[in-house]
Amino acid sequence: MAQVRAEYDFEAQPNSGEMTIAAGEILTVIRENIDGGWMEGRNVRGSVGLFPETYVTPYQASRSMPPVNSLSERKKILF
Repeated sequence: MAQVRAEYDFEAQPNSGEMTIAAGEILTVIRENIDGGWMEGRNVRGSVGLFPETYVTPYQASRSMPPVNSLSERKKILF
């Protein structure tokens, strides 16, 4: 599933189906393009709700370099 990163804080309205999000938070997208500009997503705590799609940007976790096993491979990287 796609993930997004919150760029801004958003405060949900009570009993609206919205979800409060904080800038920097990573959310898993459940549905997109809901009622003109909303997304439905899940946060790391398991809460599900709607948030404005203009408050988030696509997110991809950075991949670390694969481990270097041999001495010759290490030298190639260092020199």
